[in-house]
Amino acid sequence: MSEEEKNAIDTDKKSAESKVKKLTRAKANRVKDAISNIAEGATFTEEKDKLKIEIPLVDEEEKKKMIEQIAAENRRIAEEEARKEAEAKVQEEMKKIKEEAEAKAKAEAKAKAEAEAKEEKKVSKASAKKNEKKADTAVKSLKITLVRSLIGTLPKQRKTAKALGLTKKISSYSIRKDNSVTQGMIKVVQHLVRVEEAN
Repeated sequence: MSEEEKNAIDTDKKSAESKVKKLTRAKANRVKDAISNIAEGATFTEEKDKLKIEIPLVDEEEKKKMIEQIAAENRRIAEEEARKEAEAKVQEEMKKIKEEAEAKAKAEAKAKAEAEAKEEKKVSKASAKKNEKKADTAVKSLKITLVRSLIGTLPKQRKTAKALGLTKKISSYSIRKDNSVTQGMIKVVQHLVRVEEAN
């Protein structure tokens, strides 16, 4: 074999070499499989982040065809990777949106439950207060007894004693409901009467 022929073979070898940079292991394996199907007898050498491909010598036309097929396969693989990446991104976004919606719904439900509980507590408190007031009004009665004479008292005090149902006699008594009106009247004649809780 002459020197010229050797140089031609070396040139063909160099032109047939293809370098694919920064491939993931899975992608590198897919590229290897695809190229092996297109170019039989192709050899692969891995150097750090590069994949070096050597295709055995074939005629120019066939070599051109192989390189085109390899380029097309690489494009297809790149497109597939991009599509998968886009799908993963969309799924991640959807998951994020779903989580946010769930968190918002939970927060709203919690706030609603708290508001309802607060309202219920308020209503029950008001109801209890009302019932207590009713119970107090219904149950509490006062026995008011006249213990001192009305002689020498003010006209207002005499009228109040009469309104309370107390006659001029000492030891006369009346039973009244315990409310603000009665309490006000008792205050006017408090030095003349004895107040007890009626049974």
